[in-house]
Amino acid sequence: MNPRQAEEARAVVDKLYRAIQQQWPEFEAREGQRHMIGAVLDTMLNARTKATPCDGANLALIEAPTGTGKTLSYLLAAYAASVVLDKKVIVSTATVALQEQLHSKDLPRLAALAGADFTFDLLKGRQRYVCRRKLDRTDPLEDEGLFDQDEQRSAAGSSERLVRELHEQLQSGRWSGDRDEWAQGVDDATWRSIEADRHSCQGRKCSAFKDCAFYTARKRAEGARIHVANHALVLTTLSTESNLIDPGNTLFVFDEGHHLAQVGVERFTTEVSLAGLLRACERARTVLPKAARAMPGAPWSAQVEATGPLVREAEQTIARLLVDLDEDPSADKRGVVRFAEGKLPASWQQTIEHLGALLASGHGLCEQAMEALTGRDTDASQPMDPKVQQIAMELAPAANRIASAAMLCRQWLTHDRVALAKWFVRDEASGRISLCASPLTAARALAEHVWPEVGAAVVTSATLTACGEFAMFQRLSGINRFPEHATVVVESPFDYKRQGRIHIPPMRTTPKDGQAYTAELLGLVVPMFEVFSRGQLALFTSRRQMEAIYEGLPEALRARVLVQGRQSRGSLLDEHRRRIRAGQGSILFGLQSFGEGLDLPGALCEHVLIDKIPFAPPDSPVDEALAEWLASQQRDAFDELTVPRAGVTLAQWIGRGIRTTTDRAVITICDKRLRSQSYGQRLLRGLPPMPVVTSLSAPLG
Repeated sequence: MNPRQAEEARAVVDKLYRAIQQQWPEFEAREGQRHMIGAVLDTMLNARTKATPCDGANLALIEAPTGTGKTLSYLLAAYAASVVLDKKVIVSTATVALQEQLHSKDLPRLAALAGADFTFDLLKGRQRYVCRRKLDRTDPLEDEGLFDQDEQRSAAGSSERLVRELHEQLQSGRWSGDRDEWAQGVDDATWRSIEADRHSCQGRKCSAFKDCAFYTARKRAEGARIHVANHALVLTTLSTESNLIDPGNTLFVFDEGHHLAQVGVERFTTEVSLAGLLRACERARTVLPKAARAMPGAPWSAQVEATGPLVREAEQTIARLLVDLDEDPSADKRGVVRFAEGKLPASWQQTIEHLGALLASGHGLCEQAMEALTGRDTDASQPMDPKVQQIAMELAPAANRIASAAMLCRQWLTHDRVALAKWFVRDEASGRISLCASPLTAARALAEHVWPEVGAAVVTSATLTACGEFAMFQRLSGINRFPEHATVVVESPFDYKRQGRIHIPPMRTTPKDGQAYTAELLGLVVPMFEVFSRGQLALFTSRRQMEAIYEGLPEALRARVLVQGRQSRGSLLDEHRRRIRAGQGSILFGLQSFGEGLDLPGALCEHVLIDKIPFAPPDSPVDEALAEWLASQQRDAFDELTVPRAGVTLAQWIGRGIRTTTDRAVITICDKRLRSQSYGQRLLRGLPPMPVVTSLSAPLG
């Protein structure tokens, strides 16, 4: 760290912090906030140059509890470091809600104090914007032709009317072409037919380039100092050759960072619909001759005739797979067949090798055709011939899907020491059959494409530790491979011993006792809900349990309950607030999504009831494969994954109770295993330091 730069950066922070204290009447300076500002600033000022190997000194994990003022802390520090180091900042989030809060509230308020140099914008992927050329077509869904039949049926009725409306609003300037700015929403099937994508984009050669929604947004964002993005976009960009982000000249903040490892797994998962792949091959076989005729004399065009039979053979192989897998009796109740230890049976091995070779040949020709059609220089100012452009747009999505399938075949045939999860799934409702492959964790990908490439990065969340330790996140994110990274836990501003209680009622049964547990739980919650007269939140690990408790409540008590799923989230929360303002009691019943990001301060939530320890069973193919691999290494998946993940979830759920320094809340957890089992004691040690009680007398207010 350069001492002069550190001094300059701290001067920028101090000036802005004083302005905030003077001009924001509601602002409360907190010691934890100062601590976090310093930790972020130290990390950012250790930003590495592109020529410097990454040892982790420019990386930090910072757990900042609710009430710390986390957002303001990292924005102040990152802005100051950006000014001093002359680097861009990307703030990446996991949820749209936080993106919107940053862009519409937090950043504008800071910009008003900091001045013209504090510029910001949203950074979105190309596919969030409409392609004007696709929208100009009169039959986008029919012409795209690569969606599954159920998608086409669901979209066919209303899509034509919607596409016409989108076209009219874009032409008139009343819509920017940003999907997120279309208030009524656009269904996925319709949007896929008109979205911009890099495979069919011709850049400056496109006749609609000057009015392109994506490039207009990109140009607007170029001058911004701070960009707000999401984890999926950032990970996708950093793992490809995209020039959207220059990581070495960028300072990153990953907020809601406890989601990062899971988003990484999802990002690096490959899924190929066999029906969609079959149509992609049919499309390529039809369009490639048109491309050859449009560009006579091209060296690759002579191969088109010879490639046709290979593509048709691929179609026949895919068709046989569809029949065989549709009748496969080994699929479980989810329609999943996972290959143990990532090892394919001999019959599969031969089929995938053959299909992969055919797809690779077809994709190679598609790539040559696309290069010839679009030209290597996509920024050339000479517009493309409209007929050639149309052929390129028809071929691009087929080429993209064939490329994904060829990559999946390679993955299925790869057997590293840590095997990929490999499975196929048959959706019983639609009949859709997909082949899938995924890394067991995102650790390797993040350790190769993110941590060693960034200028500096801070990962922050209210729940980065699990059971009081960073170990699980460090392993799953791969950041443990960079030994000099910092780990910081910011002290909470809350006096938990005074403000809260963890109530673990004595119970005869455990959740493993099924109906007996549900009956005992119902008997407990009825008098418990009566103790509290204002706002309450009941969180359940399953919808079946939630509905059983709701149906078992006395009618008078049931009238106070608002159940997730029976109204929109916004409507439920508005009604809850209305009831509390009117002096009425109100109880929210919710599932996982109500346990995170829900802000109910003061009277809105004086009691949180949690039905049981929120263990998430390893029931996804990836989690099953990871547990299988850990067992093969004589390691315990329950100890290394299940318990820590439950600890993160439990901490999030408990965090709904105390949101400000004046809140008082009781947290009831109806699971005696917290006391009777060693893993329960481990979970308790990772929770806020509230007194643990076994009985309730009255609210803490």
